[in-house]
Amino acid sequence: MNRIYLRTTLLLLAALVLLTGASPATPRTVAYIDPALAGRTTDQISVIVSGSNVAQAVAAVGGTVTADLWLIDAVAAQVPTSALSALAATSGVSSVVLNHGVKSSDWDGWVTDLLLPSTWDGRPDALPTADPSVWNVVNPVAIDIGADKLHSTLLPSGKPIRGDGVTVAVVDSGVYFDQQVRKTLGSVVAKQFVGQADFVDSTCATTQQTHDRDHARLVGTQGNGYCWLSHADTADGYGHGTAVASIIWNNFTDSNTGVTLGVAPAADILSVRVLGNDGMGSYATVIQGIQYVVQNRNRYGTQVMNLSISAVASVPYFVDPLNRAVEQAWSRGITVIAAAGNNGSAPGSVSVPGNDPYVITVGAIDEHRTPGYWADDTIPNWSASGPTGDGFVKPDLVVPGVNIITFMYKDPQVPSRSQQIVQIHPDNAVTTSLFRMSGTSMSSAVASGVAALILQANHDLTPDQVKYRLMASARPALSGSPTQLVYPVFRQGTGRIWAPDAVLGTFKHTAAANVGMNIKADLRHGFLNDSDFAYHYQGLVKMVPSTDNTAQMFYIGFTDGRFLSLGAWTSQDGWLTQDVVASRKMAWANSVTPMPDAQIVWAGGTTPLLGQSVEPSRKMAWANSLLLWDGEGSWLKGQLTGQATALVEPGRRVVWMSGLSNWDGGLTWADATIESSRKMAWANSVDPTTAGVAATTWINVP
Repeated sequence: MNRIYLRTTLLLLAALVLLTGASPATPRTVAYIDPALAGRTTDQISVIVSGSNVAQAVAAVGGTVTADLWLIDAVAAQVPTSALSALAATSGVSSVVLNHGVKSSDWDGWVTDLLLPSTWDGRPDALPTADPSVWNVVNPVAIDIGADKLHSTLLPSGKPIRGDGVTVAVVDSGVYFDQQVRKTLGSVVAKQFVGQADFVDSTCATTQQTHDRDHARLVGTQGNGYCWLSHADTADGYGHGTAVASIIWNNFTDSNTGVTLGVAPAADILSVRVLGNDGMGSYATVIQGIQYVVQNRNRYGTQVMNLSISAVASVPYFVDPLNRAVEQAWSRGITVIAAAGNNGSAPGSVSVPGNDPYVITVGAIDEHRTPGYWADDTIPNWSASGPTGDGFVKPDLVVPGVNIITFMYKDPQVPSRSQQIVQIHPDNAVTTSLFRMSGTSMSSAVASGVAALILQANHDLTPDQVKYRLMASARPALSGSPTQLVYPVFRQGTGRIWAPDAVLGTFKHTAAANVGMNIKADLRHGFLNDSDFAYHYQGLVKMVPSTDNTAQMFYIGFTDGRFLSLGAWTSQDGWLTQDVVASRKMAWANSVTPMPDAQIVWAGGTTPLLGQSVEPSRKMAWANSLLLWDGEGSWLKGQLTGQATALVEPGRRVVWMSGLSNWDGGLTWADATIESSRKMAWANSVDPTTAGVAATTWINVP
């Protein structure tokens, strides 16, 4: 890859910060019926019905409404399977979608047997000290993302940047504080834990008072469809939500470094329980939880919502009820962080709601238990990859998510009283209160903590601005001579998170992601006619199989005949390099039109680093190139101001952001090489006034 191609690649990464795309889709004259409903043989089926007067429509076909999903103009209902067609044909009904099951994003993707690098000394992940609030921890994640630097940085108000004043809603399996944690943290728990809205055990329980057996005490406060609980009475039989919340605001300290283990240890936590003791739930329950967060956002000061959950994508993003719910939260000023999922690196493996184009979707990094030392860090093969079914690049960025120390209760006397994840993976319980977790759920929790830090320092930012800062300050993995991307954009997005730049970096006041996408108009319109479809979006990524049908290439096409390849994939070998594609003499045809090699610009991306080892020949860097990028665009008659006039494809009313004519930044390596003595290195900062690697600041490179 020469410097021109490298600049094209970096322009592509800059474009991802402004993820956008729009195209009318084929209109429908009847309601959209989820393909997942086809072939169902049960007498009754649980669905989500959207549109107007849908409760009456359900009743008319002999169904029963089970939940009012007012946030998305829908109801959850049980209806006769034989009546689905009649329901879809009812006036006012716009969609009938299966009430999909959801799960914590670590249910199927659990990794406990990772091959470890020789640099790890083999000591336990966490050891107690004489002080119960201080632990000897191998992998304090705050160090690996730079959050520890912010914890000791004072704002003009005199407060350190620790998430103070920001509430993060954790929509998950609940949060539970065991007796030791409550005793150790004391007032911190009572002060920073807002409470739990339980939509699983939605009717508050009663218990007999020990001094008066005839007097029953109501545990919690009964709400409309939920039970409200304080920290002393909350439940999390599964354990996943407890782990997620603790990553965000753990107030324990690492004895070796003095670093607080939580990413945003001063943030407040609102727990919304929507997953049961088996880690499973439904669309309807999750949407009810999101409705609660939206309805009470001002009451609790909620600015961030963490969704470490996973469901299978079966319909377009603008039809999917869960995606519409998270978009409603986003449009009301709540920054939504979603896990990409742990379904493997195959294209299209990102799950709902991470496949939604508006929200911040997070993949994982394996730090190999070496916090602060990036030379051995890799993206695990289980971290899900884009593009989405709607043609959008996902994930947006990658974040540490392997061997993260979290809260989790292990009962030393009665194992069956332990949280379910502990019972399933007892070897991961490092103490009665701490547990080792891996998955994109952990990554999204880390990112939610960073979002809280951003919003403490910049309280009035919109979700689009938070997303921009996280993506624009991320560091893509680069490698080799000439330099190219190590991972395709579908695996690493714009790169790995780095909190100091995301929080304190210099950005234009108007800089925001999702440029050109009008979320409120998107939500206001259905999908039954041409005029409605004009308000929904289609990503620009397309797929073409090789002429021998052995591989798939994902690309963006331009009207001048050029193609930007974002990567090629085979089920046998995974993501391929351009060299491998060339050696196999692969050819591509867009429909019946050949795609000449000379017109395909490759964005790079190598075969996954198998095993958890790093090839000795690699010269890898996480380069902070996007600090030099400050482009922006606005819609004007279907084109972006300041951009070349050529449209991406005829008929599209969107253009790809890599065409900004006034942008001339990029990594200015003098010779596009990295020092030969370095096998791998990660760039801490890049000086835009120089043209060589000597001016780059490197992190912990031997």
